[in-house]
Amino acid sequence: MEKSDILSGNTFSYFDVFEGKKGLVLGTEVNDIKYIIYDQYCMNPSCKCDDVILIFTESENNDSEFAIRLSLKRKRYEILDIYGISKRQVDEIVKGSLKDSAEAMELLKKRYKEMKEAGKAVLQGSPEINSNKIELPVEKPKRNDPCPCGSGKKYKKCCGV
Repeated sequence: MEKSDILSGNTFSYFDVFEGKKGLVLGTEVNDIKYIIYDQYCMNPSCKCDDVILIFTESENNDSEFAIRLSLKRKRYEILDIYGISKRQVDEIVKGSLKDSAEAMELLKKRYKEMKEAGKAVLQGSPEINSNKIELPVEKPKRNDPCPCGSGKKYKKCCGV
């Protein structure tokens, strides 16, 4: 990952940047067809874009694929590329899996922020990059947050003692 690529506004896949992290691959199922979703973001911290590029690929047959640019603020999208699927089907999939799902939009906003922070770290030269992978420091949980060990208890009553 080159600094010039980040500064020029190229998009990078969340999966490629944070390979070791859990829950990287997104997916959805519409009309009994499963799709894998690859999300790409601009990592330039000074860029004020609010877009994410989403590439939907049919997970079993790879018969259809499409890409959209989704605005995280306006919840509007434009179709960038389409193969083996109609625009009506694209609309149905996007509306069903993203636009009407507050949870999905929040996840994409969180990933957008993480990618901007990773871009800033690369430009400042501070992170260790092992084979193009970036490790960001993990925040310590606050005392009333759920414990990261998975016990279900508050952090202060479990591992925060």
